[in-house]
Amino acid sequence: PAAPKKVIRGHSKPITTLAIDQAKGHVYTASATDSCVLRWTLDGLAERVKGKGHSSIISDISIMTDGSVVTCGMDDQVCPIDAATLQYADHRTAVKGGAQGVAPVPGADGVLIVVSTQAVFVVKQGQVVCTEAASYTPTCVACAGPHHIAVGGKNKTLHLYRLDGDSLKEFQTLSGTHSGGVLCVKYNAAGTLLASGDSNRQIATWTVGEQYQVSNPELVFHSSAVKCLDFSPSGKYLCSGGLDCMLIVWDLSSTKKVTARAHNNGCNAVGFVSEDRIVSAGADAAVRVWTFTL
Repeated sequence: PAAPKKVIRGHSKPITTLAIDQAKGHVYTASATDSCVLRWTLDGLAERVKGKGHSSIISDISIMTDGSVVTCGMDDQVCPIDAATLQYADHRTAVKGGAQGVAPVPGADGVLIVVSTQAVFVVKQGQVVCTEAASYTPTCVACAGPHHIAVGGKNKTLHLYRLDGDSLKEFQTLSGTHSGGVLCVKYNAAGTLLASGDSNRQIATWTVGEQYQVSNPELVFHSSAVKCLDFSPSGKYLCSGGLDCMLIVWDLSSTKKVTARAHNNGCNAVGFVSEDRIVSAGADAAVRVWTFTL
């Protein structure tokens, strides 16, 4: 034939992060040393994002409220992707310190929170409008709205911020629960619960409010660092992936759980595509889709 009937693409390097476009049923994944970003359909076909991307490890990827995609990396760059053309945009935003995480702010169009090893940044329409120097080392970020921004730190602490115009105000720190550096944070869809995971295999959940309170500090079953978390659409289930290669789904109403060995050398990213369906990715360069019952 003059052309191949079908081209099947995939990663050849460890996958560091994923994001799910719930509206369109697409999964975006990024791999480490080759900085490759792929967009998958749930039947296993992938297309590669074109254009000039990152020159170093991609740390995080997120879906904006308008359906566009944004990545951040250890090259100090925040790079938008046009989901319609599957092309990196020409414009990118520079931050300092090696970007660790990026999260859009619900209810604030075009606003992102980016964390590096040195600071927390507010990015608005592609421009850095606030740089909040950190006395700790930020590792990850999640947002449930302008007044609920959670940043995890290597200091075993969660730092909670709110947006005041273009500025950030820290209003609470959550310490004494985690015994290792916080590696991942995630809000549920309703913004009423926050989950955090650390380097010492512990997961905690927190009730969201004017002052956060720990609701369950002892979701412990991983045997190594917890790398990633996600809530099901209803918030009933929490899934976690770890350096121990395991994927765990927790029923938060009963703490019942199901487990699976998901990825050799570590499960680095997880996400719910529906109430009983999960996508995971890991250091084995594989993307897997799971269904579960609890």
